[in-house]
Amino acid sequence: MKKQYKFLLPLVLLLSIFWYYSHEEVVEPSNQLALLEVKILEPLKPKKKTQSSRQLFSEQRLLHEFNMQKNPLTGLIPKEEKQRELTTSLAMKEQNRFRRTSQNTYTSRGPSNFGGRTRAFAVDISDVTSNTMFSGGVSSGLFRTTNGGDSWTKVSPNDEIHNVTALAQDPRVGHQISGITLLGSGEGTLQV
Repeated sequence: MKKQYKFLLPLVLLLSIFWYYSHEEVVEPSNQLALLEVKILEPLKPKKKTQSSRQLFSEQRLLHEFNMQKNPLTGLIPKEEKQRELTTSLAMKEQNRFRRTSQNTYTSRGPSNFGGRTRAFAVDISDVTSNTMFSGGVSSGLFRTTNGGDSWTKVSPNDEIHNVTALAQDPRVGHQISGITLLGSGEGTLQV
């Protein structure tokens, strides 16, 4: 019985291949020339759109917008909703106008002699005031502040690896030693 199944699969496969190749459409030589002529006669995509094609696209876009906003039962855009949209957008515009006029002043806190983006940041969990913080740069090392960010001190030695990409502290009770931070270096290569 098992021997019959061993021969059945190749037989079915062979018959499938034979059937596939025997039922292929054969294009007659006269039809081949006609197909070739059609391909040659088709114009290439125009570099500029014509005025009529742009107008058609604009009309189709307006129709799409109308269909997205209309009430499906009545087929009309409710005036009350459009009025609410207008008042909301005017109110938002007025709020943004006040935001733009406020003057924000920023003071550079450094470090100005080390480059690289900040990739890791942590607040010292053993500091109850949360004034002790750590910052790790991709090409600058590990920095610490004890005064809430007013000044920063580099804590990683200059002869060690400077790329800090992860920071962690042990959260277990009794293991929280102030200033002890674990850091990781290196970045993964992501292909999205």
